[in-house]
Amino acid sequence: MDLLGTKSLLLIVSFVPFISLSHHDNILQEIQTKNIPVEESHASSMHEEIKEADDLTHEQIKGLTEKFMDILVQETNQENRVLSYNTKDQLVQELKSIASLSLAKKYVDLYYKERNQQLYIIPTETPPWFIPDNSYDIQTENGQATIVQSNSSELYGNYKIRIEFKYKEQKGWVIHNVYYP
Repeated sequence: MDLLGTKSLLLIVSFVPFISLSHHDNILQEIQTKNIPVEESHASSMHEEIKEADDLTHEQIKGLTEKFMDILVQETNQENRVLSYNTKDQLVQELKSIASLSLAKKYVDLYYKERNQQLYIIPTETPPWFIPDNSYDIQTENGQATIVQSNSSELYGNYKIRIEFKYKEQKGWVIHNVYYP
């Protein structure tokens, strides 16, 4: 069976049925408590003019959250080697187009490792995530938006996800942080 061209994180759940439920709780805890430094502000960002941000729409939320997962879940070969990137930094830079640097680093560090100048996915399940068809609460103010959604899945049971978005003049809306309150 040729696994080239498939999305590894999605396949691994069906191929690794022996993962204990406590491991799923650990994923949530590790995502929340990963000690990643807060994104440093650059001198140039202090001088950016604040542009009036449009309200964050459902289509933008759906597009950003789907693109985040599409980038996070990379195609691999049978040995779990990532086909499109060779380093964590390359993958972080790709995620940084739609997310904060600190968030991109947190997720890449959790799901990937480098070995012999190659990037490998760590076999595990995808994180609990935003479900576009489910209802959610949203608050938008001054170029920032927060959505809160309650979901349920077989893998994680009942969970709540809070996603913070920020409006950046050069990029538009980006995912700033993700919490599981």
